[in-house]
Amino acid sequence: MADRLNLWQRVKLAWKLLRGPDGLKALTIVGKLSTSGTLDVDAGDVETLATEGYKKQEVVYACIRAIATSASDVPVRVMKDEAEDPDHPLAELLARPWPWLSRYELLEATLTYLSIAGCAFWWKQRSRGKRVVGLYPLRPDLMRIQAGNSLDKPIAYFEYTYSNRVYRFPPEDIVYFRYLDPLSDTAGFPPLAVAMDAVDADNMATRFLQYFFRRGAMLGGILSTESRLEQDQVDFLKEQWRQQYGGLEHWGEVAVLSAGAKYQQIGVTQREMEFPELRKMSEARICMVFGVPPIIIQAIVGLEHATYSNFGEAQKVLWVNTLSPIYGRLGDKITVDLGLEFGNDVAVLFAINEVPALQENRDAAWNRANQGVAGGWVTVNEARAEAGLPPVREGEVFLRTLATLPEGATPEMKVLAPATVLQLTAGSNGGSQRKAWADWGEERKEAHSRRRDLIARAWEGRFLDQARELFQEEAKVLKVLVQEQGGQKQVESQVAWIDVMFALKELIEARGENWREGFAPLFRALLGAQGETIAADFGIDFSLDNPLVVQWIAGYTFKFTEKLQRVTISDLGGLIGQAQDEGWSIPRMQSALTDLYDGWSRTRAEMIARTETIRSSNAGALMAYQGAGAEIKEWYNPIDQRTCLFCLEMNETTIAIGDPFWEQGQEMTIVDTAGKTQRLKFTYEQVNHPPLHPFCRCTLLAKF
Repeated sequence: MADRLNLWQRVKLAWKLLRGPDGLKALTIVGKLSTSGTLDVDAGDVETLATEGYKKQEVVYACIRAIATSASDVPVRVMKDEAEDPDHPLAELLARPWPWLSRYELLEATLTYLSIAGCAFWWKQRSRGKRVVGLYPLRPDLMRIQAGNSLDKPIAYFEYTYSNRVYRFPPEDIVYFRYLDPLSDTAGFPPLAVAMDAVDADNMATRFLQYFFRRGAMLGGILSTESRLEQDQVDFLKEQWRQQYGGLEHWGEVAVLSAGAKYQQIGVTQREMEFPELRKMSEARICMVFGVPPIIIQAIVGLEHATYSNFGEAQKVLWVNTLSPIYGRLGDKITVDLGLEFGNDVAVLFAINEVPALQENRDAAWNRANQGVAGGWVTVNEARAEAGLPPVREGEVFLRTLATLPEGATPEMKVLAPATVLQLTAGSNGGSQRKAWADWGEERKEAHSRRRDLIARAWEGRFLDQARELFQEEAKVLKVLVQEQGGQKQVESQVAWIDVMFALKELIEARGENWREGFAPLFRALLGAQGETIAADFGIDFSLDNPLVVQWIAGYTFKFTEKLQRVTISDLGGLIGQAQDEGWSIPRMQSALTDLYDGWSRTRAEMIARTETIRSSNAGALMAYQGAGAEIKEWYNPIDQRTCLFCLEMNETTIAIGDPFWEQGQEMTIVDTAGKTQRLKFTYEQVNHPPLHPFCRCTLLAKF
């Protein structure tokens, strides 16, 4: 009968045998095959879900990590009166929820707990004045929910056991996230519990293969003889067979049987032991439960038809179908349980529309927006929103042609006359539009500066990640180079530190290309984003192919890299000098390099990110202003307690659009409030636009 079964029928038969007569899951197989018990998982058994699912099953781990790590791609917006307030106390709290916990780590833990346990908890740490000053994620396996006795108070308190100590929290001190359990008013239901059947099936297939190798990599079979054998003879023949033909060292051996003896293989072959169809089915079911397309986690069932295009579409499906509802749920819950602590008009939103995976080709968005405006069926501000741009004061209008009767979108809206439409779309004088920009008041300047600053800040994370990645990569290759130069020599008298310094200098100079390749696309993208924002306000075209843009990116990328290399080589020189004076060993130098670059990854990378985003932003703005025909540029600083005296002195300084504010080599001198003279020398380059110094927050405006 077995000879007539195909592979799939054999798999099903083997699966039935492994599961047992009751159809229950088998115990973990370690060393021997056993179906003597069951793995019965309760939805509230978080420990089993974590150990048997998340920690042992690759597909489960990959799906949950795909969901949890998405937190790094979603900007968090704190809204007050429906307008973003980046300096709101709640925004600062979410950015740094705990002294040693980042916002990303808080959200990562929350999404992981939700996927495994179906619930997650944040403890609100309060000050003596009862203000929320900290947020800490609590483990769901250590939490017990005590139900209340009325509908208006479904939860009496939360009880948390930690280090043999029990803490009781009132409901108002916990932000409680959960996936709905239809049979409970308070408990959450974990997605992983639904997937455990498929998880166990896949784990069993893996364990079956492990068992095969543990027992000597020998396939099961029947060795028969024509003569009758006693039990001790049977045991002897079995042991002899294992010794001669079992184990990896005997693979490929030729079996020699005595007269009348026959060997018949039973069970599945090595190829069949892969259980390909069973694994595909399990992978697909697990991915289905978590809502993660298999191609995202590189599961076999997804890779069979994988292409670059498919992967991009799968990312969009993941965000639209799975992650967007999850973050919507988180945002609403944080608003209800935490936002109300800061006022009734405060809300928390996750900006899903800004996620990189959902950003379509910018040209397509602009073309669609242009078509909508040209067709007269969307307002200017609606088109700007479609293109990812902020609204403008005169944007609540339809642009009608002469053949169409102009009509306002609302009674308060205006309709531009056809002549004005032609003037703006052609990018000529821009008449009334330019007059409005020339008459900026302080309030509008500040609003425009904040909007521009938000665009720059949105890119800070990418600049920061790129700088950290390059610093970490550089530290690794430098430590290898030091080892190669020093060999096995461990003391100063044997290490030629001058030679090591020259080798390090050559390597740093050679790595300039890495920094240029890493930052040139970022400079270009942010410059383009700011340039397009300004250009759209004036109704003109802005192109990254503009010779001024191309020239600036090419020239500044080299200048940025050269200065960075000078600072790096200078600091490394100081380190080498100390090693020479104090007689360092090679391991000590490698440890010092690690400490140096770790410090750079924290402080220097942050300075690069903040300063260079402001530089790229204002370079793009300057080129857009020039394209609009601006004659005057203005240095603007949103004055607050963080404004430095040099930036305060520069505030509202105006000069011709093509002139520099400061030439390279010039020195700015001011007298501070204590009567002391402060100097700032511009040794880097001539100052055509902000930043004035590292971490500068100023903005470039224009007049006509």
